[in-house]
Amino acid sequence: MENLAPAKHQNTIIAKTLYRKIKVNNGIKYILHLPSGQRIITCSVNGSFQVWDLERGTQLLDEWKEKAAGVEAIALSPGGKTVATGSNDGTLKLWNVNTGKVAKTLTGHRARVHSVCWNRDGERVTSGCWGGTFRVWDVESGETIIGPIKAGGDVQTVCYSPDGKMIAISLYTVLKIWDANTGELLKTIDDVCCRCLAWTWDGKALFAGGWRIRKFDTATWTAVLDGGENFVDTILLSPNRRIVATTSYFDKTAQLWNLETNQPIGTPFHHEDFVISATFSADGKFLWCIIYSRRDGSFRVWDLEKGTQVGEEWEVKDNEVEAMALSPDSKTVATGGWDGAVKLWDTNKGRVIKTLTGHTREAKSVCWSSNGRRVVSGSWDGTFRVWDIESGETILGPIEGGGYIWAVCYSPDGKTIATAGDWLKIWDANSGKLL
Repeated sequence: MENLAPAKHQNTIIAKTLYRKIKVNNGIKYILHLPSGQRIITCSVNGSFQVWDLERGTQLLDEWKEKAAGVEAIALSPGGKTVATGSNDGTLKLWNVNTGKVAKTLTGHRARVHSVCWNRDGERVTSGCWGGTFRVWDVESGETIIGPIKAGGDVQTVCYSPDGKMIAISLYTVLKIWDANTGELLKTIDDVCCRCLAWTWDGKALFAGGWRIRKFDTATWTAVLDGGENFVDTILLSPNRRIVATTSYFDKTAQLWNLETNQPIGTPFHHEDFVISATFSADGKFLWCIIYSRRDGSFRVWDLEKGTQVGEEWEVKDNEVEAMALSPDSKTVATGGWDGAVKLWDTNKGRVIKTLTGHTREAKSVCWSSNGRRVVSGSWDGTFRVWDIESGETILGPIEGGGYIWAVCYSPDGKTIATAGDWLKIWDANSGKLL
């Protein structure tokens, strides 16, 4: 969701008149802008999936909402025109983003579809289900062209190789590699607990994360890395293609790995509280790790060139970090705190350069405009605010959102702001008017 900013306006509280509101049942887990900037995808807590027209503030046909079968997996096609969803009832649906209609319903799986993945040209989709099979579908015809292939257990993840020639399938303790054109089993690697998979950009290596991290040379399928002492929940490949980062929630660690030598960079980053997530800077030089705590709330910045921490730990005592967003130029990080404060951090010095106050409860979400001049924040005090970065002042708001605000998001053109809680609402980013 990934943003623009409008022109400046006065520091005024905008009058709130209800023009339109959108009711979304079961709360919203996340909001995603489609490439056109005119539509939003929402996924509710119950797994349902909807697409909304921003101009009209309406859901695009009832078919966008899975009423009987919650969405378990979702993937946008390379061209951004089609969404594939996997459901609890075993169906795979292809949605036309432009018309808001289900273009095809692909049936065949007998259990929930837990993972879907497009090949790079968008002509095929592979899906894996907890019934122990996976299939490859032709998008144009809607037919199964490979499968059903018995994988040998519940399929956790399916993942096309970058060149589209292979499909990696992860089970609980087995990793299998299949020929994407013939369905021939190319390799079975036992004793691999797979929670997540990630191919390198050139397809020469595949990472598998679970009880530990393993890296396989795809020419020989030998493990060139088999290490780590902690469970791996996520694997991140840096944009500079030199560093791999792994995070472990319950083990409370993050680890950096040298992609070329397959060796850990330093010792794991330990913290007394859970590692929620991590993110790379746009240039791939830094990694931010967010730490979850009711006591201190903190995050650390790692220099990925050197494998060292930048400055001291960025602590927010008595102000747990609830949200974090990196500025477009990667020079500033905005954080939302447990105490309602929004803080701006200098990424080079690891210091707070501005503290923006106004919210009376937790700031649960923050988002930058694409030019980096503004930040919008949403809070459990029921309001959202737009801040001018240079002055540190509220230039729009506080605006009542109607209940707890869990997420805020600028549209790519900067003309609208989406807020989400029990209701999805779209606002004019210049005037604050509810659209």
